[in-house]
Parts: sequence; C-alpha cells; structure tokens
Amino acid sequence: MATNTTSPSPDIEGGKHVLFRLGNETYGLLLMELQEVIAQYEVTAIPELPEHYVGVLALRRAIIPVLSLRRRFGLPTRSRDRGTRVIILDVEPSAIGIEVDEVARVTSIDAADIEPPGDLRRERPYLRGMSNLDDGKLVIHLNGRRLLEGEDHIGPDVLREAMRAQAESTKSGRNTGEDPYNEQTGDTE
Repeated sequence: MATNTTSPSPDIEGGKHVLFRLGNETYGLLLMELQEVIAQYEVTAIPELPEHYVGVLALRRAIIPVLSLRRRFGLPTRSRDRGTRVIILDVEPSAIGIEVDEVARVTSIDAADIEPPGDLRRERPYLRGMSNLDDGKLVIHLNGRRLLEGEDHIGPDVLREAMRAQAESTKSGRNTGEDPYNEQTGDTE
C-alpha cells in the first residue's frame, strides 16, 4: 500500500473503518461515527420528506430517518436485496440511518495511508480522502457528519409532524380532531 508522504489533513483519521459498497465503489466511515449496522429492517415511507430520504425505521422505541446514499450521490436507485443494510450514524441532533448496498467489513487503516481529497472536497465537503487496500481496491473515505451538510436534517419534531399528517391522511376520510395515534394504539382520550 502506498504511503502518504505529506502530513495528513486534520479531517483524516486513522483507525477502524467500516467499508461498504454502493454499486462497484467501496466507501469507508470511521467506526466511531457509527452506532450500529441494521440488516433486517422495514422502512416506512412518510410523505413530503426531503428527496434523499426513503422513510423511517423503528429501532428500540426510536424513530430513525433513513437517507438513501444512492439518491444523495445521484446514483440510480435499485431494489433492496439480502445485502442491503442501514448504517446508523451517531450524529447531532439525533441518529440517522444511511441505506447502502452492502457492508463489506471492518478494517484498520492508518491515517498516513489516506490521501487527502484535494480539490474534490470543495464541492464535496463530506470527502475525507482515498486509500488503496492491499487487494488494490480504492476506498473513498467519508465524514459521516459532513455527509449530511446541505441536507434537510430530519429531527424528532419534523418526524412527529410528518407521521401525524400521514396518519390523518389514512383515516378513512373522517376528521374527528383526535390524536391519530389513538387509533393505532387503541388508547382513548
């Protein structure tokens, strides 16, 4: 593996990286930016979410918005399959999921082995750098927090309002003024 002889950018960090794929490309995120990887999940579509979001998933009593990294990067969409995963990023103000084609592995990569992205970062602030694995595969390193810059971040209030609007629209045409969650839970006021 070629070693970077210049001093690394302050954004470049070595350590454990989670490698994942979108199409034929391999990407990496620092393991410490992740909360977990979800293999079995069901995404609930919510109307009027920002365009890169595919919906939300319920994870241990939390509602997590899910962003399609394919959509975010302008790649063609594809159907979910057995390899599709959601990576839960631990970002402020709340966790967010990114849907990827496949999670490949966790590996250690030294900061000296990651080349800064140079001019590519100007329009893509989420790029940390690039490195070559021992097998010759190029890894595009991403900054999980910066990945969401320029995106409409969906916080709990926005999610609650979108889910309330969806529940209202599915009420068989009646408008009783009740909390839409009462029908789903069986609770009465």
